[in-house]
Amino acid sequence: MDTTKNYILMAEKAFEVQELWEPDVGDYFKIRNEVDGHVNVLGCHWEKCDGCEWEACKEESLWIPTQSQLQGMVKDRFKVSYGIDLYHLVKCFQIFQVKHTGGLGLTSMEQLWISFVMKEKFSKHWTGSEWK
Repeated sequence: MDTTKNYILMAEKAFEVQELWEPDVGDYFKIRNEVDGHVNVLGCHWEKCDGCEWEACKEESLWIPTQSQLQGMVKDRFKVSYGIDLYHLVKCFQIFQVKHTGGLGLTSMEQLWISFVMKEKFSKHWTGSEWK
């Protein structure tokens, strides 16, 4: 799991992805504006956030999606009559990677996949500091 500053910045700036977060036990997150900036894993302690408090807790947190969560965001785009066409998904991902990520200095699969999600779902690309 990528917890580098670069990936956290990419996740933070991906407002559309942040809006998709439905918190679940095991999710990676960090508290916004936290000085040490360490990454947490969502656990039972979040039970205290119920009702109105949950939205406040969510607003204070930054979701750091895993590779599988990112893949789940685009898998419906590659469905065929018998299920998900993994070959087509991986082929499109490969073409995207070759055409759109050169020179960006991406260093993990999570960075590549969040770039792919942002391009496929929201027509945005990573400039090195923001999504445009």
